Amino acid sequence: MPHLFLKKDHFNENTGFQTRNAILTLTPYAPKVLMIGTYNDGGNANNQADFFYGRNYFWPIFENFSQNNRALSQRRFAANQQGIANANPPTLQRILILCSQFKLTFADLIQDVLIPLPNHDDTYLNQAVGAGQTTNNHENIAKFINDTPSIEDVYLTTALQGYPHLNGLWEYIVQHSRGNVTFRKILTPSGRGNIPAIPNQVSAVQKIARYWVWVNDPASPNGVVMNATFHQMNHEWLIQSGVNPMIY
Repeated sequence: MPHLFLKKDHFNENTGFQTRNAILTLTPYAPKVLMIGTYNDGGNANNQADFFYGRNYFWPIFENFSQNNRALSQRRFAANQQGIANANPPTLQRILILCSQFKLTFADLIQDVLIPLPNHDDTYLNQAVGAGQTTNNHENIAKFINDTPSIEDVYLTTALQGYPHLNGLWEYIVQHSRGNVTFRKILTPSGRGNIPAIPNQVSAVQKIARYWVWVNDPASPNGVVMNATFHQMNHEWLIQSGVNPMIY
C-alpha cells in the first residue's frame, strides 16, 4: 500500500507544507534537520496519523523540548484516543509550529509495500525490501538532501540492527549525499526496542529524550547512558532552537 504521505498538502494550500515521494519537500522555512523513518502505511484504515510520527512519542518529546520541561509523558496517539487527563498532546497545528521552531523536515525509506504484511514492523519491512516487494525511496532522499543546502543533520530514527536490506537503503543515502551533512542514528520514538535500563528510571518520553540528548556523553546531568548503537542529537541545534539540554 502507498505511504500515507506519499503526496499530500499539509493540510491546505495556506500552510506551506507539502509532501512528495513520502518526503516533506516543501516547508515555509529552510529546513536544517531531516528525520528519516521507515514507512507509514496508507492502506491501514486504523492508521490515524495526521503527520510524520503522528502517533508515537516524537511530538510529545518535542513539545517538552519546546517548553523546557518534561510535562508530557504519553504517546500522542494514546493520549488522543484514551482521553488521558492532563496529557495535552500536541495538535496538528502545534506540530507545524514545532516544525518551524526546530527547522524540521521528514522522509521515509519506503514509498510503497506491494504485498500484504502481518504488520509493518522492521522485520517484515526488511524481508519485503529484500524480496523486491517495495518501492524504495533512498535515491529520492539522497537527491533531496543534495538539492537542499540548508540541511545540516540527518537522523535515522531506528538502529536497523539485523535488518540488512533496510540498512542498505540508509547506507545508500549516506554514501550518495553531499559531504557536509552529519548522519546519525537515534533511538526510535516508538518506544519499542531492546533498550537497556538507564540511571534514574523514568517515563518512556524522558527515557527517549535522554538517549536523544545525552547518549554516550559523560556530561549528562542525570546519569550517563551508554549505548554504542545510537548517537546524540546536535546540541548546538537544540540550543539554537531554544532547548536547555541540562533538563534531560
